[in-house]
Amino acid sequence: MNTKRLLLAATLTCLAFLPTMAGAQTNQSNTLFSWSGAATAPRSGFNGTVGTMIAIGSVPLTINALGVQDGGLFLGTATEVGLWTADGSTLLASATVSTSDPELAGNYRYQSIAPITLAASTDYLIGALVGDGHAEFGDNDTTATYTANSDVTIVNNNFASSGSSLAAPTSNGTDALGRWAPANATFLQPVPEPSVLVLSALGGLAAVLNRRQRK
Repeated sequence: MNTKRLLLAATLTCLAFLPTMAGAQTNQSNTLFSWSGAATAPRSGFNGTVGTMIAIGSVPLTINALGVQDGGLFLGTATEVGLWTADGSTLLASATVSTSDPELAGNYRYQSIAPITLAASTDYLIGALVGDGHAEFGDNDTTATYTANSDVTIVNNNFASSGSSLAAPTSNGTDALGRWAPANATFLQPVPEPSVLVLSALGGLAAVLNRRQRK
């Protein structure tokens, strides 16, 4: 079989698999928290940063987006979210999230950040600016409505009475762990578009056949 026939056969084969590949083409998303928002009431009357202290498990996690809760509680204005070291002394990453940003699983909207790796067996603070002009947040008194990813442990509910400025939520909010989690983060694994996979496969085949013809 000559080169042209081989390339044609490969193209037809790839095209035959495109519907299946397209159906499976999604972004696999993992989040620090999942939220059972139906049982959560909006909290008002507090201006500051509300968040969570988390402990990363035995495997490092690389995150590339920070998110803010949006289950009908988001006020529609831009809201800041940040990630800090456990003592709050160092802001590791931050983003400004609005209702125009994509909403992923768990009723959170996200803004991409430069990837940052959270070290294994290490605590971090994550929080979002809430209150007047920003997001209300879910508060269900002493009932936990937020569940951490299997690689993450909720250590404390945290806050900072920081007014209209984002600040490390270093104060312990007590009560049930998982009571608050207005801030979230994702570690995403993008799946290539089917067309990219086809072109890559055909390019590789063409290179192999070209080398064979030169021998």
